[in-house]
Amino acid sequence: MYQGIFDEGSSVIQLDIERLSVSDWGIAGDGVIRIINPGKVLATRGTEVDDEGAHYLVSNRIAWFLPYDHGLMAGEDTYMDLVNTEVVKLDPSEVVTPEEAFA
Repeated sequence: MYQGIFDEGSSVIQLDIERLSVSDWGIAGDGVIRIINPGKVLATRGTEVDDEGAHYLVSNRIAWFLPYDHGLMAGEDTYMDLVNTEVVKLDPSEVVTPEEAFA
């Protein structure tokens, strides 16, 4: 999954964590995830865009559960609210590239 996100050029991600809980079994949290996506990628996923050459900021609520076993992450379960997805077309000056984000 993560390699696919990188390969399609959607690898600039911001996660605003609202709640985080740590326990003996693992970690749970929720918040809002924002991902910069190329319009052509969104179009192939069925999201209506007016310009496949533009970039869009896609925001969703997300919850995650990371179970641990003997100190090692043993899985990842994520749940995303797709009903209330927000898609905003970005001006080219607002687009952050992976190179800029990881510099």
